Amino acid sequence: RYDHFNELTGKGRPFRTNSLVSDSKFVPRAGVVYLIDPAWSVYTSYTESFRPNTSIANAIGDLPPEEGKSWELGSKWQDAQLTATVALFNIDKQNVLTSQTDTATGDTLYRVAGRVRSRGLESEINGDLGDNWSGYASYAYTDAEVTKDTTYQGMRLQNVAKNSGSLSAVYDFGSIVGGDKLRVGAGARYVGERAGDALNDFDLPGYTVADAFATYDTKVEGQKVKFQVNVKNLFDRTYYTSAASRTFVSIGDARQLTFSSTLEF
Repeated sequence: RYDHFNELTGKGRPFRTNSLVSDSKFVPRAGVVYLIDPAWSVYTSYTESFRPNTSIANAIGDLPPEEGKSWELGSKWQDAQLTATVALFNIDKQNVLTSQTDTATGDTLYRVAGRVRSRGLESEINGDLGDNWSGYASYAYTDAEVTKDTTYQGMRLQNVAKNSGSLSAVYDFGSIVGGDKLRVGAGARYVGERAGDALNDFDLPGYTVADAFATYDTKVEGQKVKFQVNVKNLFDRTYYTSAASRTFVSIGDARQLTFSSTLEF
């Protein structure tokens, strides 16, 4: 793939340009899958990435684009009931956008780190557990740190948790009154502790958030209708998803209750 971009950023009246960047690059991708038997396969892949960095009010000026190279080696198992995957990965990037606080003015400034490495393991399994139950589980271990930089070398990459995962289960009641169908499910998402800024001056606490849903399939005047209710952050927990500095911290969504319906013609 070939990527090209032109980027102009700034602010104010009259408008003041803070950065004017233009760049392009060929971005290769390659992968191989080997089928050991009908249910089990192994694969490897290589990918490069290229994208612009943006900071509208950055006193540092032009920011070079982020560039990365990644390798992945994994395996997948799939039969009539279960699907499971596990993968090892290594990602090297340069010019990764980081934030820091100007101690003199209190402003949040953005600059790029020299080189960053992220490596670890990702795994997931989902499928039929029997007796009307199905489930999903995932886990990821990510070791991300700055490997080359005059200021940040050896520090953890901000907003990246070493441990994260999720677990959910669904129960299918099957046909109930008049052939209608009911399914209910619940699960939890976990994100571990992570650095809140590039200098690792503070950490964002880990959190676990629970979600739930229910679907009801029926017929209205001969037409198939599905009603669904979703509850995100079931226990209305306060948690923090990311941060740019101590004064710019993103708070996770409060409890959300959503009703929806689908009519099939």
